[in-house]
Amino acid sequence: MFTPEQHREEAATESAKQGNASNEVRKCLRHEQSLTMLADSKQWLTDNNDKLANNLDETVPALNHREAVKVTLVA
Repeated sequence: MFTPEQHREEAATESAKQGNASNEVRKCLRHEQSLTMLADSKQWLTDNNDKLANNLDETVPALNHREAVKVTLVA
């Protein structure tokens, strides 16, 4: 799995590889922005991991098809 730093490095590498054609430039810029956003998101998750809800202890039984239909009809 990539770290935020690795995504940022890849984004910088993509910037350096930009071609001369305007279509290629736009494609590279979109890819760079995507990688940067991914790195920022991963960094946010790392920084805020202690604030995220942990629902592993709370399991909810899954409804079978007939129960789901009944619940839908009642609602």
